[in-house]
Amino acid sequence: MERVYKGITFAEDYNKSFEDFKAELGSTHDFLAIPSAKREAELKKAYEIATGKTSVSKADGDSVKPATKK
Repeated sequence: MERVYKGITFAEDYNKSFEDFKAELGSTHDFLAIPSAKREAELKKAYEIATGKTSVSKADGDSVKPATKK
């Protein structure tokens, strides 16, 4: 299954930490276009897609549950 977030395609074996992911992609135009109040949550969503994880673990620098639609 292809791992894509808003036009960004991630390698199937992407396995970097959330902090590395954030450092690499957090300052790209895709994320800078998101208001700062929502940027961290969007980075976490993208990280979950990139890694195939269902949540960012404490080992990855933070703990967050997957987003749910209401």
